[in-house]
Amino acid sequence: MRRIAEKPAECAMNGEGWAICQVADRLDGRPAQESNVSIQHRPVTELTNEELMAIAAGKHLDEDAA
Repeated sequence: MRRIAEKPAECAMNGEGWAICQVADRLDGRPAQESNVSIQHRPVTELTNEELMAIAAGKHLDEDAA
């Protein structure tokens, strides 16, 4: 595993952008992403768990179902 991890670290030290991003993601974690997506004219943060699970399953939410 160490030998595998050495390659991105070496590439990051050589200034390769993809490797810098990979190393930074592993050390600091990826930054949180904000979403301004709205479903049925409601922010995603206001959807119920059932609605979110339906979206994740690929189902289309009806306007009247909310």
